[in-house]
Amino acid sequence: MIDKASAIPTVLSASDAPAAMLLSKFDLALELRVSAKTIDRMDQSAKLPRPIRVGSRAKRWSRETIVAWIAAGGPNRRDWERMC
Repeated sequence: MIDKASAIPTVLSASDAPAAMLLSKFDLALELRVSAKTIDRMDQSAKLPRPIRVGSRAKRWSRETIVAWIAAGGPNRRDWERMC
């Protein structure tokens, strides 16, 4: 559900404390309401914050980082890293 006041999905709010801290590409796709393939493309073209590597292959995104990234307007990775 989208909170129209902030244009940020309410499921991403920091008040959802027990929610998973790390999002898989499928979780992130669900939160952003896009396909998992779109998440792959966005990651490959550096349009998402840099993922965290879990093991040798798994990628995860910090829920806190994604909330802040959305609040900042979803800048590309280079601009986002300069902002942080």
